[in-house]
Amino acid sequence: VYCVWQFDPSDKTVVPEIVKPPQESVKED
Repeated sequence: VYCVWQFDPSDKTVVPEIVKPPQESVKED
């Protein structure tokens, strides 16, 4: 999910709190 919201800023309403942590992991990947 975080991968999708990352590309879709409009989907930032997808619990950014839960997406924040994974976002870092995805960026590092």
